[in-house]
Amino acid sequence: MSERFAKEAGVDIVSYFDLVIQGAVAKGAGRYGYLDSLQVGGMTLKNSIVYISKPNEATDTIFQIDAVIGLDFMKLVREVRIDVDKKMIVFPSELTPLPSSGRNMFLDMGRRPIIEISYCGDFLPILFDTGNAASCFQFPFYKRYQNSVDRVGVKSRVNLGGFGGVNSYDIIKIPSSLLKIGDRSFEMGDIAVFTSIDAGLGHEYGNFGMDLITLFSEVIINLHDLFIEAK
Repeated sequence: MSERFAKEAGVDIVSYFDLVIQGAVAKGAGRYGYLDSLQVGGMTLKNSIVYISKPNEATDTIFQIDAVIGLDFMKLVREVRIDVDKKMIVFPSELTPLPSSGRNMFLDMGRRPIIEISYCGDFLPILFDTGNAASCFQFPFYKRYQNSVDRVGVKSRVNLGGFGGVNSYDIIKIPSSLLKIGDRSFEMGDIAVFTSIDAGLGHEYGNFGMDLITLFSEVIINLHDLFIEAK
């Protein structure tokens, strides 16, 4: 939660000193708080710990949100369906059966969804982050496919913002990538490839977010049987 919203909601502070938390692109300061209850539709989550972020001018002047529903909530409801066409998020009472393509997700350290994406016949571990607006390939991808990336890509530099601040990175943008998730093939264009390990965005081959989801009419994220299915 933002500090402003936490005060409005009456969240109790349970840490008296600022904590430093590593975000995707920078570090940020904040505190932990105790939330009595959170209602989503007809469901109520009780007795949860929330992270309260301090104001950050670098990011707050661009975009602000009140709160983030995290993986702790998603694991309790077990399945999330994002209906892109209807612009709805559904928490179903009956879970979707495991598709014939099988499981394609695991939880790294129990808290980060890693999905398998097929690229050039190789299955790559990709961080699946619904809070990420633009997907990217990270340094391990560049190291493995450097020859083809250098051949078709265009060098550029991007500014990335997120929790903790804003940073600039050198990238190579590749015009098109043929990918597959489960039994569904798809194409993504203009994906940034980070060419340095110093980017610090993670050790996976990529970080895919909402621009992956919006390619489809519906995406099912099942945290019970550990799969993602695109329709």
